[in-house]
Amino acid sequence: MDRSENQESDPIFADYENPSRNQKVTREWQLDFIREIQKKQILQKRTALEIYLVDGSTFLFNFPEGELEEVSQKLVRMRKTRCPNLVYYGSLDSKKILDKANITKKWQNREMTNFEYLIWLNSLSGRSFNDITQYPIFPWILSNFSSSSLNFDDSQIYRDLSKPKEALSSPPNASTIKNTQPSMGTTRAKKKMVISIPDSSEGQDAPSNEPLTNLQTWFCSPSTVIQYLQNFDPFSQGAFMLQRKGMKTSINR
Repeated sequence: MDRSENQESDPIFADYENPSRNQKVTREWQLDFIREIQKKQILQKRTALEIYLVDGSTFLFNFPEGELEEVSQKLVRMRKTRCPNLVYYGSLDSKKILDKANITKKWQNREMTNFEYLIWLNSLSGRSFNDITQYPIFPWILSNFSSSSLNFDDSQIYRDLSKPKEALSSPPNASTIKNTQPSMGTTRAKKKMVISIPDSSEGQDAPSNEPLTNLQTWFCSPSTVIQYLQNFDPFSQGAFMLQRKGMKTSINR
């Protein structure tokens, strides 16, 4: 059952830095509806719990005051009484769940589809359809976009998966490609791919000391998600919010 003071806004666009600005929404579920729980990160801090229900619904709860461990362990303890449908793999650690649930083995044995396997990997890596800053992603695997038909047995139609997609179009004279970890004050800093270019030939401008980079921003961001899904609610609302903010910024200038 839902009791909401304002139904116009969607929780996916919640303001985590200013919680007082968010609408107040109260929802209730029977405990025996819970099928699975997973710990997630909000703003690079493991303070959230995502709850999966038997009907396929998912809900993400953030506990910035530190109640995450207490809530999650309480639900685990009730799995034999009030939460009979809760699947527990002996741990809430993502790596242990991946191993104990035999997810990769099931995929290799074709007991689950590629889509199901990728959804599992996205979920266990911390991504969620309820968090626009960590929206699920899917790999780009094709390289042929010009043919009217494709032969999936032809290896030439697939991209080189040994390289990140940003390196596929790197300069032909690039000598080395490496990943660097810039100092951002966190252990989960965004990776930057650096392409080193040999010294320029005589008569050309010498390269600057700053290494050339292909990946200045993360490949998945809220604005990117909104751009691709803006024709669907609630992302259309997010697109409107971004445009309105941009208009205000322009006016203030």
